[in-house]
Amino acid sequence: MTDGFEPPRRRRWPVVLGLLLLVLVAARLAVGLVPPPQIGLRVGELYPCPDRDNCVRSGASDPRHAIEPLACPGDRLEEVVGVALDVLPRTEMVVVRDGYAHLRSTSRWMGFVDDLELQADGDQIQVRAAARLGRRDFDVNRERVESLREAVETAGVCD
Repeated sequence: MTDGFEPPRRRRWPVVLGLLLLVLVAARLAVGLVPPPQIGLRVGELYPCPDRDNCVRSGASDPRHAIEPLACPGDRLEEVVGVALDVLPRTEMVVVRDGYAHLRSTSRWMGFVDDLELQADGDQIQVRAAARLGRRDFDVNRERVESLREAVETAGVCD
């Protein structure tokens, strides 16, 4: 027969698990808000991809990171950004200036943040797309760049 008394240890586990989950979610959100240090240009070029399978970059020498630049004149960069904002879900502009654009995309379910960078380069636009977290992105960033490529070609912005 029980008198309704439950030992305190059993009641603590849900509280501990709830607090742990809250800390993990807060840490995940904080990481997504802080841009990684390799955003922007280094010696006039987009940063190389890190040694992880969550990044693609035009001009990369290794096949797992390599992707073609957009066959689009650099003076059309702002038009390309406009197309990107229209066709890439949950994407927002961070900065566009001096032939460089930085856009940020957020995943639907977990809120993971990826960065898309574009750099005007004569008769083409160099691209870099990378996840901020994790070692793999299951080709999400490669697919994002290819979707943008198809959209700007369809819109007649690029060849």
